[in-house]
Amino acid sequence: MATKSLVKTAGIGLAVAGLLLATNPLAAGASPNVSLFLDGGSITGGFVAGNSNAMAVDSQGNLFVVGAINGSGAIVEMPTDGSASATIFATTANLSGATPQTIAIDSSDDIFVYTSDNSIYEFPSGSSANTNATEYAVLPLPQVPTFIAVVGSDLYAARYDDGSVYSVPTGLSSGLPTSSLTTFATGLAAPGVQGISANGNFLLVSDDNYPASGIYQLDTTQGPYANPAMWVDMSSDPTLAPVDVAADGSGNIFIVDYANRLYTVPSNSATFSLYLSPVTDAGNVGAQGILIAGSQVFLSAIDSAGGGNESIYTLATYDGSTTPSTTLPTTTTTVAGQVTTTTAIDEKTLAHTGIGSGLLILAAGVFGVSGLVMMREVSRARRRVK
Repeated sequence: MATKSLVKTAGIGLAVAGLLLATNPLAAGASPNVSLFLDGGSITGGFVAGNSNAMAVDSQGNLFVVGAINGSGAIVEMPTDGSASATIFATTANLSGATPQTIAIDSSDDIFVYTSDNSIYEFPSGSSANTNATEYAVLPLPQVPTFIAVVGSDLYAARYDDGSVYSVPTGLSSGLPTSSLTTFATGLAAPGVQGISANGNFLLVSDDNYPASGIYQLDTTQGPYANPAMWVDMSSDPTLAPVDVAADGSGNIFIVDYANRLYTVPSNSATFSLYLSPVTDAGNVGAQGILIAGSQVFLSAIDSAGGGNESIYTLATYDGSTTPSTTLPTTTTTVAGQVTTTTAIDEKTLAHTGIGSGLLILAAGVFGVSGLVMMREVSRARRRVK
């Protein structure tokens, strides 16, 4: 892939989009929809959140986030109510020198972390900060980006490269032999698996492999699966790249798209619709991971507008429904004979903007969308190299 030319062209598009937005009279006043929860710049060394499947929450209301501090892998911990500042829970030194990449927590508060040495490590429930984890399972080679989630008494590990999902028993002693792993599913669109999460007995898997992009929903009481059908089909638009998925307590599904958009699928439905766009600051395509804990929605993001540090946002208006509960002030703009409703943005380039019934920020539409599409291709190529 000619990534250099793509980067250059995408950069021009986004630069023009930024210029248009900077001079747009709407650029005043912050949106109430999204707010910064964890500022990575407040952590010594500068914390940057990981991508999809980088967040998990325990039963005590503690949020754990996988990312990097000063270029080295780390996990930080912070109460979901914001009552205390973030602290460093673990670093590569606690994971046999391996870099943490994705995370999941079971109902007993055992913490599982997939790392760069193709292993899953466990911090048993009650582990204090800077406790050394134990190697829980080694996944089959080759080593590839892998995303994990716990459903019931099993941990599921989904591979990016070949669309296979392994089942790993939890609640057992650490250091499982490879024979304890079973293949739960094969034949998901590959390469493209990006994030997984639980929804009751179901395992949700996001896959951005266009033209087979969308969400799988696999019943963990059934299986194993071979070439399962896509549950939420998002292949109608080549710009859609669902990179993470989460369910709320009512069974509503929220999907983060790599182009910085958030979609919903109401409970008992398989139809997706736009919820917010853009979700966070544009930065490096913005939001990339999602976690729902009770009435809180957390979004992980890489945010160059904040120096590459601003890491976790919360969806301030979420009220358990699949439509934003706050209607933003709108301005009607006429361009090329079309009347479009747009929303206000704050002092950053594309910060914290919600969409009511409107479209993307119109002023950046022509150049920004093309730039973001090409940046997505570059970013996807970069993810595949990890």
